[in-house]
Amino acid sequence: QINRPYVRGTHFKYFDPKFNEHKGMIIGTNPFFLIAGRLPLAVEFYNEKRLGHEFEFIGIREPFFQIDQNIAPGKKFIRGYSACIKQKFYNPLKAGMWYFGHEIRFTNMGHFTNITIPQIPDAVFTISSVEQRIEYGLLLGYRIMKNRNASGFTLDIFTSYDIGYRGFDVDKKYETYFANLNQSNLSTSFHFGLNFGNVFSYR
Repeated sequence: QINRPYVRGTHFKYFDPKFNEHKGMIIGTNPFFLIAGRLPLAVEFYNEKRLGHEFEFIGIREPFFQIDQNIAPGKKFIRGYSACIKQKFYNPLKAGMWYFGHEIRFTNMGHFTNITIPQIPDAVFTISSVEQRIEYGLLLGYRIMKNRNASGFTLDIFTSYDIGYRGFDVDKKYETYFANLNQSNLSTSFHFGLNFGNVFSYR
């Protein structure tokens, strides 16, 4: 039997506590995303088969394993972070749970590039611009758990689409170096994630 999302009048039953329900804290990450210049760390407070509240922090470093000074002049690189608060509404399936929800995301990134000056051929200077975004978006995902009411391994696969405001700041004398970056005040972003984690019971 498949349970489907349901609403009683205008009241979501996802917010109704269940008798003797399992409550847990889920810790998740994915070290394989280092290849893409991201390191996600997530903490979620989970109520059995109905509701989750997650805080996700993503360290951003493109390229991740390269020292700033060793990056070739003219090549752009990124350093920063993204912080996100998510609310998830779970719907049990025979294997795992699918969920929908929403999120608020704040992103702070610095865009950098190394340059050389002909008058000082042996010196390398780093110039930068700063991008900040605040966005709201919709979330869709699927969580696999060893047991929906006990501790154990879990896998979270999700995607989201956000829209919001972007602030972009760069010194006017360096504008040409970052002219190809999106500097519009309207910010839209698509996100995909796959986090490995573990559920810790605290009931």
